[in-house]
Amino acid sequence: MITNRLKLLLPITLMLITLSGCSSNPIGNDVNTYTITWKNYDGSILEIDQNVKKGTIPTYDGATPIRNDSANYSYTFTGWSPTVVAATSNATYVAQYSSNINTYTITWKNYDGTVLEVDENVPYGTIPTYDGPAPTRDSESQYVYNFTGWMPNLTMVYCDAEYVAQYNNEIRTYTITWKNYDGTVLEVDENVPYGTIPTYDGPTPTREEDYYVYSFAGWSPEISEVKENTTYVAYFNSTKKKTEISVWHTWGQANTRMIELMIEDFYEEHPN
Repeated sequence: MITNRLKLLLPITLMLITLSGCSSNPIGNDVNTYTITWKNYDGSILEIDQNVKKGTIPTYDGATPIRNDSANYSYTFTGWSPTVVAATSNATYVAQYSSNINTYTITWKNYDGTVLEVDENVPYGTIPTYDGPAPTRDSESQYVYNFTGWMPNLTMVYCDAEYVAQYNNEIRTYTITWKNYDGTVLEVDENVPYGTIPTYDGPTPTREEDYYVYSFAGWSPEISEVKENTTYVAYFNSTKKKTEISVWHTWGQANTRMIELMIEDFYEEHPN
């Protein structure tokens, strides 16, 4: 009896085992759906789509993936890797980007803030160049200015930048001319520095006339610190000359004496 019962149960048990072995999916799971994962370039998960039916093209429904720009590159989303295909298994897609060299604006200014040149779209990593005429700065009474370069020093482009022209200054020099009362040039001193007191190094100026004695008294205008090209003219103090006359006595013997005569009328007719 026991043997007959075992013979009846054995086919049923084998059938159940066979049916259980044919199923590759746990109870309650659909063998025709998959999980699709969408990731950004850095591995961060953007979206997970579950229960994607076999044979359908998965779609990403989130915001367009982004990659922050770096100093040298800007990035544009271009698609997914690998290429999106019909679901046949669980899959992961990673966002892809194209990169473009960043460009920047370089502004060149003079010392006073005047814009000399603006260079746009200058690529990252290049050395900017100024292509305009050499910057200038007007001379002042005390200084002349010479362009020496830019501040800050030129460097590789990595952001918008501004460069300002720099100058050194040199004490300005002038020409000092010394003349006598009649316009005769007595001395010319060139390259006399601003702010110094000029000096006349020649012989003392003189003036000669018949009826006056002249003594050098100084220069006009009064000598002062050098601030421009200047001409100084000698001026004199004057005194009237004394006149010597010989008087003859009638008996033929000459007697000489000194007579100081002030001939006012004559001098009025011959003014200094």
